[in-house]
Amino acid sequence: MAAWPTPLPVFILTGFLGSGKTTFLNKLLQNPDNAATAVLVNEFGEIGIDHLLVDTIDDEILLLESGCVCCSVRDDLSAALLNIIEKCAEGLLPPLSRIVLETTGVADPAVLLQFLMESDELNRHFIVGGVLTVIDTVYGEKTLLEHPEAERQAAMADVLIFSKTDISNHKTLLRLRQKLGNMAHARLILNSNDEIDFSAIFNNRQRKSIPEIDYKQPAGHPAGHGFSSFVLSWNSPVIWDDFKVWLEGLLIARGDDIYRLKGLVHVEGKRGPIVIQGVQHTFYEPTMLDKWPAGTPQTELVFITRHFTKSAAYKSLDPFMSISEKL
Repeated sequence: MAAWPTPLPVFILTGFLGSGKTTFLNKLLQNPDNAATAVLVNEFGEIGIDHLLVDTIDDEILLLESGCVCCSVRDDLSAALLNIIEKCAEGLLPPLSRIVLETTGVADPAVLLQFLMESDELNRHFIVGGVLTVIDTVYGEKTLLEHPEAERQAAMADVLIFSKTDISNHKTLLRLRQKLGNMAHARLILNSNDEIDFSAIFNNRQRKSIPEIDYKQPAGHPAGHGFSSFVLSWNSPVIWDDFKVWLEGLLIARGDDIYRLKGLVHVEGKRGPIVIQGVQHTFYEPTMLDKWPAGTPQTELVFITRHFTKSAAYKSLDPFMSISEKL
């Protein structure tokens, strides 16, 4: 393998389920100053549709689809990083300034940092630029209290990125800033709705160590994280008004157990899919795509839940015959 002249900084983009990592990543990719950025995107479990929600998908974005980065894809991650160096050396990729690794919502950045820092082979080509943690300002307080994974992600951050500040309560935001200011050691706190100075984020300052922090539980997390994921899918188009009533009602009734919902909806009379996203009790403004990705048009909804099963999700569709009769 040809040597790469300058170690590339690797930035870990993390944040709890539904925090807004993909939205931030889209903003990063749309900024022309970040053109020399390679991205590694990791999905929860074996289900992958986030790559359909990223605007720019080409040779600069590499997708890892199996498992949580800090748990089961270490060999794949190492190979993917080294593959980027090899492609750059061979001229198959343009010169790069950095790599951004998007983790799953339940990833532990401390474990990933340790892996990156302790690999002699990786250290010949890469440095750790830092940890970027996206914080959901609507549900952040609750999430930090209930999920040690989220607390670890915030505590490990070099940069905290507050999302959804346009719909969050001002007093809640102030409390969250104070809590994170006391807990985290971040050098920079940003609002994702503002114009972001990416040069302040990517200043290529090498991270030297992993801070010692008092957590609610030891480093690492149990296999499976207590979360489950499943997909609801069907081919026939739905009536949007009926579908929206069902989805909003489901999030109101079971939002405490639905940590993330995202997907593409095949709607009657629409040429392309409608992209939907929900986090707990909140259903976000859907967006329309001009055309379907490759393959047969079909509705595909990905759920990440606790205490809410696929069969329960299907059963909730029963009162909405215009939808359920198509399943």
